Amino acid sequence: MTKKSKKQTATRRGSRPAGAEQRLNELGITLPVPPEPFGVYAEAVQTGNLLFLTGMLPTEGRAAKFIGRVGAELDVQAGRQAAHLAALNGLASRVSIWDRSTK
Repeated sequence: MTKKSKKQTATRRGSRPAGAEQRLNELGITLPVPPEPFGVYAEAVQTGNLLFLTGMLPTEGRAAKFIGRVGAELDVQAGRQAAHLAALNGLASRVSIWDRSTK
């Protein structure tokens, strides 16, 4: 993550952290701003207690941070960083949907 990228804390303002959010805070993990869709679609949709995500990519905003395949264009460390960023983007999408549904 670059220092210039906007960050969002894992807890909502004025609320007590829930289980997963509390654990993220304990681990010092700050979620990025949810990724912007690259087209006209929802990046995440929640139905009941299920969350459906589109392919989460290692992006910051609308820019790809990592491009390539592990073992070809990327080494193992870069592959881990890409997977980490994609997972954080998925979590950020989840928190964003939760925030919208509770307002």
